Formats: sequence, C-alpha cells, structure tokens
Amino acid sequence: MKFKSLATLLLASVICTMNSCTTDPYEEPILPVEIVAPTPTPTPTPTPTPTPTPTPTPTPTPTPTPTPTPTPTPTPTPTPTPTPTPTPTPTPTPTPTTDPYSYSYSASELQLMDLINAYRVSIGLNTLIKTNYISTKAEEHNNYMITTNILSHDNFTARSQDIMKTLGAKSTSENVAYNSSTVQAAFDAWLASPSHKAAIEGAYTNFGMSIRINSATGRKYYTNIFARI
Repeated sequence: MKFKSLATLLLASVICTMNSCTTDPYEEPILPVEIVAPTPTPTPTPTPTPTPTPTPTPTPTPTPTPTPTPTPTPTPTPTPTPTPTPTPTPTPTPTPTTDPYSYSYSASELQLMDLINAYRVSIGLNTLIKTNYISTKAEEHNNYMITTNILSHDNFTARSQDIMKTLGAKSTSENVAYNSSTVQAAFDAWLASPSHKAAIEGAYTNFGMSIRINSATGRKYYTNIFARI
C-alpha cells in the first residue's frame, strides 16, 4: 500500500508537470528547490611570470689608450768648438827696390848668397835681398883685411852706422872668413859656428857679399854683411 501511494504520487507529479496543473489531491507541496549553478571555480589567474628586469649590460669601461712614453730626445753632446789654429803670418819677402848703387858680383859671390838663401828657406825663413850698397861695404872691409893681413871685424861699427844712415837699416850683423878654398867650405864653417849661424838665421831682410883674393898669398877673404831694413 505504501508502494502504491508512492507510485501514485510520482505519477501524479509527472502528470501535473506535463499538464501544468498545480493541484492534485495527492500532491504534497514541493518545496522550491533553488538550483544554484555551481559557482565556477575561478580559474586561477596565473601568476604572471615576472618579466625579468633586464640586467643592464654594463657599459664597458673603455680601455685607456696608453699614451706612448715619448722617447726622450737625446741631448746632443756639444761638440767643442775647435780652437782655430792660427795661420802663421808669413814673413813677407821684402820687395826689392831699385838699387842706386852698382856692384859687379863674381860667380863665387852669387853662389855663396844662394847657399845662404836656400838654407834660410829650408828652416822657414825669408830670403834676403841682394843689396849693392851693402856689398860695397863688404868689399871695403875685405880690402882692409888684405892690406893689414889680419882677419877681423875692425871698424864694423862705422860700417853699420853707414848702412843704417844710407839705407835706413835698423840692425846689422857681419860674418867674415879666411882661407876657405871653396864657397861651400866657407858656408859650412859659418854654420858650424854658433855665432856665425845666428847671423845667417837672423831677422834680416837684405845682405851683401864680397870675396877677394890676396894676390900675394892667393888666400881668399870673405865678408858677408846682413841688414834689417
């Protein structure tokens, strides 16, 4: 009976539903059923993947361009200024002047004068000018020695003063020789004597020469006078 009532109830409920009836003697009130749509489980908002903060690319520190160490300019070693070697002032050869006096030279006299000048040149001295007036004074002295038969320098002071007065000479000197057979022998004898050699090498400009033979003995007399004019 109980089952029948339940079936009748269900049937009536179906019929009412189909026929939209709302009253049935067997119908029990139907409690409203609220069908709640299930609240959808919210899809979890995905936690956004944090955008990685870009690590700033470090600005490369520029490698400093090395400043080249300047090569030191070598300080030039000063070249010492050479002390100029003074050019020796050559002793000027006196310019011969017109000789107003005359004298006739023998070959032997000219040869002896050439020997003296060649020697002076060999030691760097000037040649001497053949001067007629000085040769006349040398001849006078040779004649004096032949007359007296004495080798001497007698009266040299007077001869010197005469040459100074006439030619304007500043200094004079005299060499004499006796009995030398050749002019070379006479010249060599003078060079072997310090005082005669000093006269030949003296600071003179002019000279005179006389060679005379003593006719009685055949001996030769030599007189050579030097002067600085």
